[in-house]
Amino acid sequence: MALPARAERTNTRPAEPGWIERLSASPSLALLLMLGLIAFTSEGVLIVFMRRLSLKRFPNVLVSNEPVAQALGIDTRGLTWFVLVLGLLTLGYLVGYAVALRIREPRWGLAVLAVSAVFIATVIPIFPGGAQDVYHNIADARTLWVHHQDPISTPPIAHPDDPIVQQVPFWQDLTSSYGPVWYIVSGAPLPFAGNDLVENVLGQKLLVSLFLLGTLGLVYLIVRERRPQSATAAMVLLGWSPLILWEIPGNAHNDIVMMFFAVAAIYAIHRGAWQWAFPLLALGVGVKFIMALLGPILLVWLLWRRPRVDRRELLVSIGYGAVMLGLIYLPFFLASHSLANTDALRNRYISSPASLTIAFVMQYTSLSRAMDLTRALALTLYGVLYLLVLWRARGGFENLVRAAFWAILLTLAIPTWWFWPWYVIWLLPFAALTAGRKLATIGLVFASSALLVYPIYYWRNVLLNGPDWYANQFVIVGAVFGPLALYLLGSSGLHLLTVEEADGPRDERRATA
Repeated sequence: MALPARAERTNTRPAEPGWIERLSASPSLALLLMLGLIAFTSEGVLIVFMRRLSLKRFPNVLVSNEPVAQALGIDTRGLTWFVLVLGLLTLGYLVGYAVALRIREPRWGLAVLAVSAVFIATVIPIFPGGAQDVYHNIADARTLWVHHQDPISTPPIAHPDDPIVQQVPFWQDLTSSYGPVWYIVSGAPLPFAGNDLVENVLGQKLLVSLFLLGTLGLVYLIVRERRPQSATAAMVLLGWSPLILWEIPGNAHNDIVMMFFAVAAIYAIHRGAWQWAFPLLALGVGVKFIMALLGPILLVWLLWRRPRVDRRELLVSIGYGAVMLGLIYLPFFLASHSLANTDALRNRYISSPASLTIAFVMQYTSLSRAMDLTRALALTLYGVLYLLVLWRARGGFENLVRAAFWAILLTLAIPTWWFWPWYVIWLLPFAALTAGRKLATIGLVFASSALLVYPIYYWRNVLLNGPDWYANQFVIVGAVFGPLALYLLGSSGLHLLTVEEADGPRDERRATA
């Protein structure tokens, strides 16, 4: 009896699905499409923003303390247009961050970074209407590189025939409060821009935008290795922030140069390259003194790290940092016998909890006594809280990032008398390193509410009681710091913007590596 033939065995394997099939089968497809739609819509809003406020339309300096309001019109129509644009961008930012938190594959972070680069390129041609600082910065760069004098002690007015100095609208007789690293770096666009005002403004915008892209890259590298599931959200948090886009490629603020070096120091620690930590931080301090507040935090963390950091490596890093600062500052100090203009903002209070306190205390005493009392209380409170942050800096890498975040947030909220939205640039890179956690949400809320300074203060004649500074502080400070305070007190339920709180296994392994 014949047996049935045995079926032939085949060793053929099913065909590997292509990238389209893999993407279609991914549960993230809807999220990716949603994030792409948000990016496309935000780019459209930015294009409208750029066309309405382009440097082509406003090539000259607007001599005004509220340049963007002057350009759009200090009336209800100008205010409505500005609030609508910022509102749409902020809404897209918040929703985009919530969506990105649920995209767990780190490679999409690179796509978000590329979109950030497109946003930045779109904003660069915008008229710098948030402040007049860029014109003073160009004049300072020319003081060093064209006139070969020290900008730390030489104000722009010292060269009245300079074609750029003649365009500086305010504070021609005062020097800036920056460090030598900024004055050195800020000269990079001069050979290409010559004496043309618009080209110099564009050069400064391009310069700080490159540092922004560098900071985004460093943040991505850190988050991708430590918490890869949050890499996409980290890029949205930092690179799609309306505040970041408006203040850096828009207004050419140089705070991101300082933050690039500060994040580079954190990256060096992340890689175990301890010897580079303090020299890189020294470069940040050489842009603005404020980054010196991270020095003790880095030192405490490295001293208490387990396993221990070789003390010789730590001493070498500190020594290199000190030498770096010496080499940077010595030529400037020998030229002017000064390190910075530390008195420029000493008695200026605006849009800060300190200014609100002064406005309140002034109801019972004189202005000078109110200022002295507020300064004493703020510095005492800040000193106590900073010591607490130092104490809690010990532990894993996450503790280091948290300590840096809280040190900067406390600095912005307590001893910063003269507050402007671009100071939040100091906070956002560290917020991005904690994407998905409460600290990131704090940074996101603060970055969004800080922008309210512009419509409230620049259009105060429309919204508020005109020049009544003291009454206006209650409204401005409440709008800017109020949402942050509510969230910190637990009155805000932004659970969509927080997906994880405890350190994951990857964090624990790397923290003890």
